[in-house]
Amino acid sequence: MRKTSIILLFIAVLIGSCKKEQLEPSCLNEFISELKDSPCEDGVQISLFKFQSTNVYLLEQGNCIADGTTEVIDAACQSLGFLGGLAGSDEINGVNFSENSTFIEVVWRK
Repeated sequence: MRKTSIILLFIAVLIGSCKKEQLEPSCLNEFISELKDSPCEDGVQISLFKFQSTNVYLLEQGNCIADGTTEVIDAACQSLGFLGGLAGSDEINGVNFSENSTFIEVVWRK
């Protein structure tokens, strides 16, 4: 009986750990699908920052795209603007992003 209980517990844990990764806010999952198709292997990630007293997410397309941009979105997945690119933009809402933001964590990585 004890062996059966242990086996059933192991199976339950195994099945429970196979869930598809879901992020909050849930709209980030759509961006993950797009980022998975990025030709880059390094640097493709979604990072969480605190900016202007709110959580924002950087959608980083990877290191292999010369002059690529990083989109900045809010918790409702509304675009706030782009960083980098050919012009080297470093402002979001008219404010220097790197000087006025705090990195919190990488929430997803390819």
